[in-house]
Amino acid sequence: ATPPETAETAKPTAPAPAQPAAEPGVAPQEPTAETKAPPRAPSAPPPRAAREVVVETDLYRAVFTEQGASLLSFQLKNYWQRLPFETISRFGIGPVSLEIERYRDPSQGAKPKELVTAAANQVLPLSLSWEARQQSVPPDLFYEASAPSLTVKGDGTGTLTFKGVTPEGLAVTKTYRFKNGSYAFDLKATLANRTSQNLEGTLNLALTGRSATGAHESQSLAVYANKSLEEFAAGKLEGPKVLDKVEWAGLNELYFLTAAVPQGVPQVQATLLESKPNQLKATLGSSDNLPAGR
Repeated sequence: ATPPETAETAKPTAPAPAQPAAEPGVAPQEPTAETKAPPRAPSAPPPRAAREVVVETDLYRAVFTEQGASLLSFQLKNYWQRLPFETISRFGIGPVSLEIERYRDPSQGAKPKELVTAAANQVLPLSLSWEARQQSVPPDLFYEASAPSLTVKGDGTGTLTFKGVTPEGLAVTKTYRFKNGSYAFDLKATLANRTSQNLEGTLNLALTGRSATGAHESQSLAVYANKSLEEFAAGKLEGPKVLDKVEWAGLNELYFLTAAVPQGVPQVQATLLESKPNQLKATLGSSDNLPAGR
């Protein structure tokens, strides 16, 4: 089966509507005693420690990990974590307080803008999971990377492939394709069922992060669904929010948007969730059938 192709976009512009998505899938239900999936069998120990794989383009430096084939870091080379201003004078005129600031050379200690803000106990962005009664793929499955690093320059493109297999026989391939000069990149995920039974379940792709407290860092969950933009500021979402007819979903900051955009999949839902402390998660899900032996 070939689940959604996605693109993660990180750019200092407001989100723009995508093309309309197809009809929605079936909304997920809360698990009950009758529907709850059986406990997952313990995962086989990885053959070695997971490597970190660095992808360099002119615009960003991304770091992936083989533990989940997910994203550890995504730093923008042309933007800074904080504007490099320093205060050189403060004075007051009656009830009014004024500051004079000077712009510093960013090379003097300024850090590139980091878009990955997941907490230590959150799954990493672009983690993939398969949920079914019979089998599952955990978001931290160990993958083998096709290369230890990748550099894309000029008008070039580059591909990075991660392959993993569960102890039960589900083979997962995640293929990332990068193009220099663009913040967006493609992710194509495929599942092969090597077991003796047909499987029916849901494939999920997650974007995660923390809501920061700074005025220029606060994040919200955003989704474009049913031809409408909905945004949920940190602290405003009560319980999971499920939407269908989804065109994109992700985390929105004051100047930056990190979004997953499904491509070529007829039934996609988004589940938005906020958990304490200050943890945000947007999940895109697609139901699929995996015939045995394929």
